[in-house]
Amino acid sequence: MKVFGTSVCRPLDSSVNEDSFRVSRQLIAVSDGAGGLFAEKWSKFLIDNLPQNPILDYNGFCLWLDDLWEVFFKKYEQVSINLGNLL
Repeated sequence: MKVFGTSVCRPLDSSVNEDSFRVSRQLIAVSDGAGGLFAEKWSKFLIDNLPQNPILDYNGFCLWLDDLWEVFFKKYEQVSINLGNLL
């Protein structure tokens, strides 16, 4: 069983939900989109790109993140420029 999704916004809240989660027999992962440009997309991107093996320490986390951020940046760089948010 694999479950992917986003959490639910507060009632009557019209803001974009920036949180994502993933549940399977092997793991439970939560990504809190903490605000900012494309926060909801970044949150989902992290969940969608979790490593096969657990991240055991800070160094492992940094190595995983170093491999991801540039892929995400390149994907959304032109979108951001078109919106006038990136010079």
